[in-house]
Order: sequence, then structure tokens, then C-alpha cells
Amino acid sequence: ALARYGIVLNVNYFGMAVGNVSGGMRKGADYAGQTSVSVDADWGLLAGLNGFSTHLFFLNRSGRPVGRDYVGDSVFNENNIYGAGGNVIAHLGYAFIEQKLWHDQLDLMAGRMGAAMLFNASPIFCDFFSFGLCPTPRAISGGSQDAFVMPPQNNWSLYASLSLDHDLYLRTGINAVGGALGGPSGFNWSSQGVTGVMLPFEAGWSPHWGKSQKPVHLRAGFYASTAQASDIALNRQGNLLALSGGSPLEHRGYFAAWAGGDIMLLRQTAAPDGGLLFFFNYTHSDDRISIYRDMGVAGFEDRGFWTKRPQDRSGLLFVWSEQSAWLRKRLRAAHLPDVQNHTSVLEAQYGAHIAAGTFLTPDIQYVIRPGAAGAYHNAVVLGTSLQVGL
Repeated sequence: ALARYGIVLNVNYFGMAVGNVSGGMRKGADYAGQTSVSVDADWGLLAGLNGFSTHLFFLNRSGRPVGRDYVGDSVFNENNIYGAGGNVIAHLGYAFIEQKLWHDQLDLMAGRMGAAMLFNASPIFCDFFSFGLCPTPRAISGGSQDAFVMPPQNNWSLYASLSLDHDLYLRTGINAVGGALGGPSGFNWSSQGVTGVMLPFEAGWSPHWGKSQKPVHLRAGFYASTAQASDIALNRQGNLLALSGGSPLEHRGYFAAWAGGDIMLLRQTAAPDGGLLFFFNYTHSDDRISIYRDMGVAGFEDRGFWTKRPQDRSGLLFVWSEQSAWLRKRLRAAHLPDVQNHTSVLEAQYGAHIAAGTFLTPDIQYVIRPGAAGAYHNAVVLGTSLQVGL
């Protein structure tokens, strides 16, 4: 009823029960869950301010990370909903204003946001359990030292998207790096601790192909940061942190890049995503300041394959990550054990639409070299998620 006046309210519950049943560090299971509320207001309908809108997102998180507790996985976490909720009743995930101009060709957004909401992101990624890629590959979000953040964290940001002819778009912006990132409540907007800015850029192409107008989404981009970042291997004297301790060597400025997309191979329903999709991504990070160096993602998601259950989905995912060569070379030279090298996850799932706005999703993950160091045997992780949207 509120929507006709310009206010859209969404309430969502997302819970995961995930357990390590073989290999890894030890057997055991964890629960992690999130309850969230979003409020989107169209001020064109509310007050005649055409193209202007505001957006708020609040969340509450609880539970434990199965990767850290049982799998021995410090690279990925096999239940992605865990973390950064601040242990408060309501944590602010984002708060921003939006203005669309030139018949919606130019989209401007400003406020407390994170680059992972818009850059190198895909809604497909968050259908899977692995924290390695929701909503953007972990090599970007986890390897940026607070430059490329995502909700629940937020920072001062200004982003712009420009739609061009021939299904092309350009997206860029600027955001602060460092600081409180919203703090435990999400409302700590202090600039104390900010050491620079990050400037992302992305270009994309979203055509359709074939008689059934199957969608294609392709994107490539990079970010450059002027901020200060700590070396993960060396101290300020050039010695190994793991042996000598001390303050880390500081770098001023760093860079990361990505390319990816998705292609519908077979259309099965009239819905925009109603078909068999192939998706892929490659991300590269600066491994002087990140435990990640390169990450590759490839997979399939199928919707509408069962005529009687058109909203069900199935998915298959492979994620591969090479860890920092900068760190590995220096640890091996010092003959230290358990050096991180590479790890990967193979994941399969089936999402059953069991009621309006409700999905029950059983999932299996096979984690190869948990923690990337070879200290644990490959792990089999089973889980189920329940998502209810109102």
C-alpha cells in the first residue's frame, strides 16, 4: 500500500546452518543469520522531486563462522552471512541519496555506502554460500585494507553511473579509505583514521542475443587508492614481521583490477533471469598489502528448468584463489611452515521456492586445501539456508 505513495519497505530473514562433516580442522556445525529492513523512498511521488530518492538499510546479525571454527579456513568462510554486524540490535548498513538525470541516463549516489554495492558485483554471487564472492570476490573486498568495503561496513562515498548507446555503461566515483567504517552501530561517521581516497572505474556492456533475447552482462574495471596500507610481510626496517615483529612497512597507493560477467545460454521462462546462465570473474589484488593475489570464479545457475516449479534454481560454482606471492616468497626464505599458497571451493546447491518470497536451499561445498596452507585435509561441508522476504 505504501508503494503507491513512493515508499518501499522490505523485511528479510536469511539463516544458514552449515557443518563440516569430513576433513578440515574438526567436525562440527554453526548457525549464522541475518534479519534486515530496507526503506526506499521515491521523492518524486512523495514531494514532486523527480528522480530523487533515499535509501536506508538496517540489519541484525548473529551466529558463528563455520570456516574458522571447524573447517580451518581463513581465506573463505563457508557461511557467508557471518560478520561485521556489530553485535547490536540494529546496525546501519547504508544510507544514501540518489538523483537520476537526463531521462535516467545519469545516476548519482552519495552518502554512507561501499564500492562493493556497485563495482565488480553480481546478484548471482550471493545465491551461493561461500563468503569468497558475495557480493563481490573476496580478493577485492578482503584485500583492499578498507578501501573497497561492503555493507554492513560503510564509508563516505560518491558514485556516478552513465548509460550510453549500444547497451554500454560507465561507472566511477570516489570514497574515503579507512576510519571507523560505521563502527559497531553503523552510525560512527567520523573521518578520524581516514588516510586517503579510492577511485573505482568500471565499464560494462549489457546486450541481448538470439531470438529469445537472452541477456549478457560483461564488465571490467579497476580501482586506484591514494591511501596508506600496511605491508603484510615486512616491517619498517625491511625485516620479516613474523620473526622480528615491529611496525609494518607502509605503502602509499595501491591498485586492483577485475573482469567478468554472465551469459544466458538457454532461455526457459519469460523472466529476465529465467534460464541457464554461465557466469565468470577474474580479480587481481596488490599482494604486498593483501593475502590475496588472484581469484577466479566460474559457474552455472539455472532457473525455470522445471515447468511446474518455475522459480526454483540450481547452481554450480568453482572458486579458486592464489594467495600472496609477496608474502609466500619471504616466509619460505625464512623456512617457516604452513605458508599459504592456493585454495579452492567447489559448490553445488538447489534453491526450492516453498512459499511466496521464501526459499529453502540445501548446499554442499568441497573445500580444497582449507586455509590455503595445506595444514588440513580437504573438507566436505553441508548446509541449508532459509530465506524469507516480505
